[in-house]
Amino acid sequence: VPAALEKFSACLRAAHAANPAVKVSCYSLIPYWRAYDPHDPQCDAYRQQLTDPRMVAVAHLADFTAPCLYTYADQPTWDRWEQTARMLCAAATLYDVPVYPFIWFEWDDPGQLPNPIPADLWMQQLAWLRARCDGVILWGGYRESWQPPWWTAAKQVLGV
Repeated sequence: VPAALEKFSACLRAAHAANPAVKVSCYSLIPYWRAYDPHDPQCDAYRQQLTDPRMVAVAHLADFTAPCLYTYADQPTWDRWEQTARMLCAAATLYDVPVYPFIWFEWDDPGQLPNPIPADLWMQQLAWLRARCDGVILWGGYRESWQPPWWTAAKQVLGV
């Protein structure tokens, strides 16, 4: 882990040196989503890393946090997603930088793609994030029709 954190730090420093105006971060590292995965036997160990000085150093080099808030097939309900989102977003605020979670309009179940989540769940997620985060990063859409329910819902909730 220390070697990987040093590599992330070096990448963030290089990006800032190349163009200080560009905002950069590390996807799903700050905080690491597995720290809040109750099915992962190492989640307690990952959670302890959130305040490790090396992790904090990486976080302070980032301009924002980018936690992963995809909807996993093993958490198909609003309650499960919201519980994970609440914990990850709270952890992300520890680093005193803006929080821009990644969200995707499909179930994160690689064997079942494409498989969009229900539009009402997607709208709930977007509304929840809009009320609690500094922004949101929409993942997906490559080679997709931009008229499906996910895009209509995103425009409605986000006011686009």
